[in-house]
Amino acid sequence: MGSTQLTQWCVAIAMAIVAGAGCASTDNSVPTTTASPPTTASPLTTAAVGTTAPPLAASFRGVSADAITVGVLTADLEAIRDVVDIDNGDVGLVYRTLIDDLNDRGGIHGRRVEMHLVAYSPLETVDAERACVDLTEDHEVFVVLGAFFGPVRDANTCVNGTGQTAMIGGVHTPELLAQSEAPWFTPGMASQRRFEAVVDLYAAEGILTDRSVAVLDAASEHDITEDAILPALASAGIDQPLVLTTDSPPGDITALAADMRVFSERLDVEGVDLVLLANSQVPLGFGLLRDNGYAGEIHAIEEGAQLGEVGGYDPARDPAIYDDALTAMGLTDTEAFELASTQSCIDTFEAANPDIEVVRSDLVPDGQPDWLFTLYGACRLLTIFELAATAAGPDLTNDSLAVGAASLGRFELAGQPFNSLAADKPDAADGLRLGSFDSSIPPAGGLRPVTEYRDLG
Repeated sequence: MGSTQLTQWCVAIAMAIVAGAGCASTDNSVPTTTASPPTTASPLTTAAVGTTAPPLAASFRGVSADAITVGVLTADLEAIRDVVDIDNGDVGLVYRTLIDDLNDRGGIHGRRVEMHLVAYSPLETVDAERACVDLTEDHEVFVVLGAFFGPVRDANTCVNGTGQTAMIGGVHTPELLAQSEAPWFTPGMASQRRFEAVVDLYAAEGILTDRSVAVLDAASEHDITEDAILPALASAGIDQPLVLTTDSPPGDITALAADMRVFSERLDVEGVDLVLLANSQVPLGFGLLRDNGYAGEIHAIEEGAQLGEVGGYDPARDPAIYDDALTAMGLTDTEAFELASTQSCIDTFEAANPDIEVVRSDLVPDGQPDWLFTLYGACRLLTIFELAATAAGPDLTNDSLAVGAASLGRFELAGQPFNSLAADKPDAADGLRLGSFDSSIPPAGGLRPVTEYRDLG
């Protein structure tokens, strides 16, 4: 793998991890949202164990009479350290601290929670498969907290397909869910639901009114265009958008650039004045279209807020070329940090680790770890597990966990106020808004909110 291709993969992985954690925008200039969050408290602040406890017995793989074994799956960032320097602190310390707090509050119906942590290389399919076998066969955990991202995302089916082990984390796609044999919940928003919601937000703001629209996607992701984006556009009155699909291999920038030259000519011939870049085409597609003279508006439909990081992908480009491009985003760093659920998560960690101060991610000094990034992910995953496993009752199995999660209704997660789960909705996040790229946000631009943060649940 060449250095350019490796760099693109690693940037994509980093953004996938960010999407999975549900991080906020880098802009901090707007006031906290006035929308009212659900009243359900995070279980990290409220003990969920009942006052009576029936006799316990081993009920399922990974569930004994006195303990529940959970697996924690995390990307080995050392594997990509040479090209993407990310330090999110000691993942094991974060999870141990939060699990110790859960156990101090009585565990799950009196059972202690025990952790087995496994790291995997986000570039090596063989290593991802090794991590799966470690969790599902060697240690037979009850549930895996975390997921595989990037080029090894398909390994998730090893865990909850072949391994029939419940998962909490990652990003749902219809293809991966169809292969699942065990419950799979995520604190994020499934790609199909998110894409539909983004189109709806664009329509509500008049972005699609009287426009000639094109959708630009990749062959590997075209199914989601057909299943989500095009039907949503049709509902918004855009019945026959131009669809341009690149079949360039992932990481082959030369082939992608050649496709973009052809696409730019087609856009001009068809008179398209609005291009919607779908998912993986966001990081490079925008700049390549501009390189080839396309002058119309370009906005994004993506699983995460990749557009917010696009200014740092290619230092040779002036990030101002992306100004005013729109995408969906969550709360800003300030808004998410100030939520009571976030502060509770931080307080729990700092009380047990008094030498560590957790600050907003955008305020972390150079060379210091971003503890908040890991805390967001860990608190969200553990909260969903605690809520669902408690609702499942003392006879904890895959089936009862699914029933318990489906009964939860609305709840709040760290940094994420609007969430819900149901039998037909395994992805929790319900909050979304539109944001625009602003090159004046240090160091290379970021997203600034342009609409109210809405509860779409």
